[in-house]
Order: sequence, then structure tokens, then C-alpha cells
Amino acid sequence: MEQMLCVIVDDEIISINYLEKIVLQIPQLKLVATFKNPVSAKAYLLAHPEVYLVFSDINMSGLSGLELAQLVPKKKVVFTTGYEEYARESWRISNAIGYLSKPISLKDISEVAEKIHPIYLAERIALVYKNTTHLVYRLDDKTVEIAFDKILYIESTGNFSNVIAEDGDYFAPIPLWEVHKALPSTTFARVSKSTVANKDKILGATNNYKELKLLGGSKCKSSKMYLQNSDLLTT
Repeated sequence: MEQMLCVIVDDEIISINYLEKIVLQIPQLKLVATFKNPVSAKAYLLAHPEVYLVFSDINMSGLSGLELAQLVPKKKVVFTTGYEEYARESWRISNAIGYLSKPISLKDISEVAEKIHPIYLAERIALVYKNTTHLVYRLDDKTVEIAFDKILYIESTGNFSNVIAEDGDYFAPIPLWEVHKALPSTTFARVSKSTVANKDKILGATNNYKELKLLGGSKCKSSKMYLQNSDLLTT
């Protein structure tokens, strides 16, 4: 499971230690730092764009949790507080995704993680652009373009895909089904549960149809059922 990197900010060490024990039990979360000083937390968060989630107390000296959240607008913030009146103020913060009232339970943090994790994954999935000649998608802050006629096959790796092309392999943070939608159906076919192949590159099947031989000496997984459904077998 891909984990969300998170930090804890609270000016009471007892609260930090208590919350840390809970967060370490949540599979969707990876705790990378804790801070008793919110000003130090702000500096760290601005320097570490990979951190996604902040658990922050609200009533802190030097810098309140509300002020901290506004200074790190790209982070998702969950406020942790024992004061209901402060919690109500949190809803005016655009990157706040909720608040938890102290004492906080394992169930509270687990529910937050289950709510946020799909959003986190969706934000990391690159957008695939429609194109008549290339597979085009975003990866981090770059646009990747791969000519259809250079692609040998694409294989699924969980929620992501590997594009195997004549000039190398490309990682695509996109599920296979979404990549397949962007490919021309006249040229590409699903040849196994986890593989889409370029029909123009197929030389034949081996190993009782469990593999396809491709141009250039490559091989990919296949299934007789998928080959028949794609009209790649006559029997």
C-alpha cells in the first residue's frame, strides 16, 4: 500500500507521544516527523513537499494551528484539539479536512486515513490526454509522450502501469484500464488480465498461449481466453 507521509504538531509532548503511538498503527500513514514547536514545523513542511498530511493542535504558543495551516496551503491538515470553540474555526481554512476532539482514539485516526487515502491516490494518478499518435500523460511535473507505434506492450503493476517500448520502459502512475482507454482499439488489445499488447508487434504465441513473442525478442504474458476474445486466435 502506498502510504501518505505525515507529521504531528503539538506543543505538549504527552499529546505527541500519544498520537504517535496511534498513527504508527495505521497502514495508510507513515509518520516522518513530530514537532513541539509550530514554527519549526512550518519550516520543515515548506522544505518537504512530499509530506501530504499534518495532524496539528490548534491552541499553541508562537503560531496557532490555524495560522500554520494557512502558511502551508498545499498540505492537508487535520486539527486535533480539546477545545470545541477552536474546532469550529477550522472550517474556514481551505486545506483543513476536519478536526478530531481530544482524547483521540485509534478509530478516529483510522477513519480519517480511510477517508483521505483515496483522495491522495487520485491526486497522484496522472491525467491521460487524448492523442491520435501518442500515449500522453503527466508524471510529476512533466509530460510523457510515447508514440503508439513504438509501444510493445503495457503491463499492470497494481494501481500503476509499465509501458514497454522499443526505446525503453516507462513508468505510468495510471491503472492499466485507464491507459487502455487512451490507446487505439484497432492496434492494441488486452491479451491477459494484466497485459495490453500492440497487435502489430505480435509474432506468435508460445507455452500454451501463456506468452506472446514480440518483435525485437520481447515476450509478454497472455491468456488463450483473452486472445480469443480479441480475435487474435482463430481456434
